[in-house]
Amino acid sequence: MPRDVIVITWADGSKAYEALTKLRNSYAADDIYQAGVVERTADGRVLLQDGGSNTAGANTLGGSLIGSLIGILGGPLGVLLGFSSGALLGSLVDLGDATDDDDVMTAISKQLLPGTTSLIVDLNETSPQVVDDLVASSGGNLLRYNYDDMLADVLNAEAAAKAASAEAKRVLREQKHDERKADLEKRWDEFKTKFKNAFS
Repeated sequence: MPRDVIVITWADGSKAYEALTKLRNSYAADDIYQAGVVERTADGRVLLQDGGSNTAGANTLGGSLIGSLIGILGGPLGVLLGFSSGALLGSLVDLGDATDDDDVMTAISKQLLPGTTSLIVDLNETSPQVVDDLVASSGGNLLRYNYDDMLADVLNAEAAAKAASAEAKRVLREQKHDERKADLEKRWDEFKTKFKNAFS
């Protein structure tokens, strides 16, 4: 049975909680590894409203695939990589030309728009029909990914963010160095001028 990560999104946040309850009733407890209800607020912030893990030794989503996904979409990494729909970057839909539509993060960002709520579940799907029927009856929008594929995308996004952050720090260091050098040269020129004036 395949291990998948499903993302179902609704405009009505209450449907995410109803769907989570139905999924928990439809699957054995050990078939659902992690689940989280995630809201994107009107101002673009991504908030974890409810979440849990059935993974041994982990009772929260921190450090999990879903936790990392939420952190990327809603945190500074998401802003850096263009997965945020915050005020600085505008809606990701408007940035469509600059993004890869096949990318997991891009697809989820386009679905999880401001004012919507998503249910993200990492589970062993005995049959896709259970989730498909749930989505059809609740009017949600479904994305389904193989767990390993999503894990690879999350790890790639984190690596890209770290590389971009390192490059940004390097550029800032260079700018500060150039500014300090220009300031020292200006002060040296002012000192030379004062020195000449004092002895002329």
